[in-house]
Amino acid sequence: MLPIYHIIFSIIIALIIFSINPSLLFILLFLTGAIFIDIDHYFLYIIKKKDFNFFKAYKYFRHQLRKEKLRKFEKPKKLLFIFHTIEFFIFLLILAFFLSFFWPFLLGCLFHETIDLINDSFKQNRKYIKAYSLIFYIIKN
Repeated sequence: MLPIYHIIFSIIIALIIFSINPSLLFILLFLTGAIFIDIDHYFLYIIKKKDFNFFKAYKYFRHQLRKEKLRKFEKPKKLLFIFHTIEFFIFLLILAFFLSFFWPFLLGCLFHETIDLINDSFKQNRKYIKAYSLIFYIIKN
């Protein structure tokens, strides 16, 4: 899903949360988690292309979304987006138990992942598959 959709959906949910809990810090941490979790795409671009240009990375992934369909007999590639793994969420959960300001950040990340999963469930015959666990990614590769 393109970042603009994450931003729009996250702002809508943040406004709803703000009407219930008018804490600006809570909302800022929620939005940070919901939007900036995708920085791992940029990290993957840096590793893959050896280029630090953020705008080229954005164009690269936007182009990848357009040509996402598999050709016949092509095997989908597994990609690891480190901040989209179960281990990262467990790490945030542990942090949240010790440092309460991680709760809204965790909620934002979980919201982001939820809309990613909903979006991904509508796509079939995709060129890549997200690895949702660092451990299974390492074992399978």
